[in-house]
Amino acid sequence: MSNKKVTEARKYVFKDGSRISGVKPQVVGDELDRINNKHGALRPADIVDESRPDDAALHPAFEWNDEIAAEEWRIHTARNIIRSVQVITEENNHQTVYVNVKQSNGERNYQPMSVVVNSPDLYAMAVYQFQQRINAAKESLAELENAANKSDADQMQLAAIKIAMQALATASDAVQSLH
Repeated sequence: MSNKKVTEARKYVFKDGSRISGVKPQVVGDELDRINNKHGALRPADIVDESRPDDAALHPAFEWNDEIAAEEWRIHTARNIIRSVQVITEENNHQTVYVNVKQSNGERNYQPMSVVVNSPDLYAMAVYQFQQRINAAKESLAELENAANKSDADQMQLAAIKIAMQALATASDAVQSLH
C-alpha cells in the first residue's frame, strides 16, 4: 500500500483532555499529514500559515481576532493540535503520530513517529528528551514528597509517593537502556 493510501486509511482521535474545538480529529489528522507532506516536517508556524484562509481545514481551531490572540497564541494552538492527534492502530490502540524533536541545526519541529524511530539521530534525541521529562517528573515528585513530609500527609500518601518515585526510577533506567 502506498504512503498516501496508508495516510488515508488512518483513523484519528484526540487525546483525553485535549481542548481542540471547531474541527474533528479526523480532519486535524488528515490536514497535519497534508502539511507535513508539503513541508517535510510540522512546524507550528507552517500550520498557522496553512490555516489562515477562511476555508482552510484547521481555520476554525484558531482564534483569528488579533485583539484576543497574537501570533504566539496561534503557534501554541498549533503545537496543541499536533500533540493532540492520535492514530488508531489495527490493534485498536491509540498511538501518537508526531514527535517534537530537535534537529542537528538546532531547529525544533515535529516529525512522524515512523520517521523518528527509523532515524538514529532523531531517535537518540527523542530518547534524550523523554529522559528529560522523566527527570522533571522525578523532581516534581521529590517536591511533592518534601511538601508531604512537612505537612500532615498520612502514611498512605507518603507510601504512594515512594512507589511512584520507584516506578519513575525504573522507567528512567529502562529509557537509558534505549540509547
